[in-house]
Amino acid sequence: MNGGIRRVGFALIGLMLLLAGQLTYLQLARSRELNHKPGNFRVSVSQLRKPRGEIITADGVVVARSVLSHDEWKYRRVYPHGQEYAAITGFQSIVYGSTGVENQDDAALTGSDLHFSLGGLDTIIKGPQSGNVVLTINSAAQDAAMAALGNRTGSVIVLDVHTGAIVAMYSNPTFDPNLLAVHDTNALTKLYNALVKAPDNPMLPRAYRERYPAGSTFKVITTAIALGAGIVTPTTPVFPAVTQIPLPLTSPVRFLNNFGSPPERCGGTLTDSFTVSCNTTFAQIGLQLQDQLATGAQVFGLNEGAPPLDLKPGAVSSVGPKPGTFKQTQPLFALAAIG
Repeated sequence: MNGGIRRVGFALIGLMLLLAGQLTYLQLARSRELNHKPGNFRVSVSQLRKPRGEIITADGVVVARSVLSHDEWKYRRVYPHGQEYAAITGFQSIVYGSTGVENQDDAALTGSDLHFSLGGLDTIIKGPQSGNVVLTINSAAQDAAMAALGNRTGSVIVLDVHTGAIVAMYSNPTFDPNLLAVHDTNALTKLYNALVKAPDNPMLPRAYRERYPAGSTFKVITTAIALGAGIVTPTTPVFPAVTQIPLPLTSPVRFLNNFGSPPERCGGTLTDSFTVSCNTTFAQIGLQLQDQLATGAQVFGLNEGAPPLDLKPGAVSSVGPKPGTFKQTQPLFALAAIG
């Protein structure tokens, strides 16, 4: 009898230790992650009832700020430029949480960052004070990007070549984050569901959450790899002037065409082919490079994970030909070489 009681006692002690360990893990290791989950309504209520800091472009244009709402929430988030900065600022919603800079820099915007919360006596008395977040975006460049894209689907990104900082980032279709900052939960739910179900997916920040073929800009990378590998020079060899080439391992045989309808005829030296962006030449170079195309592309960042971006959700990873797969996927290497 005593042995059975001891076993039950040990089991209870073990369960209590597991419970204590789990609570400690959640409180210490995962507290920040859980606090910033979009579905954490308790945190949303706490944050929405006090003013958040502003989100400001590098040249001083305010793209997100808090205003008095004169209701139970006390404050409402507004986005003065609407859809123009939606892919960057994201949104903050009383139901759906936050995305973009609103999520990534929530600690700074609410003053809960250690740099704010460990202030002086003023911080202890008044509590954490909100802070502003300054973007690398230039408003004139952002305006130009939006105007240039117009109503077309796609995205525009402008980088500072010296630092890698994002100077402009706009994608279309887009949405107005003000629609998701309303405090009418019924209207908010209808608006959110309409955006989620829209066939053109306006809430997708295409600039960093979508993958697109590189296009002929990738021929610059193919050229660099081929010159580095020594399989071509600017003047040798001379590639045949053709309109299309057959793709290996395809049955029935499929062809890779040059641009145009009908396809243009091109070839010649690397210099000639680069000048006119000749698909057939670069496809042949890709096939000659074999797995060197894949390993060389990794030097330029392909297959190396997602590019660094301080937004949530983050950027999707780049995808290119995989090293060691040339023999099985030769047509993909030919297509990758032309972008």
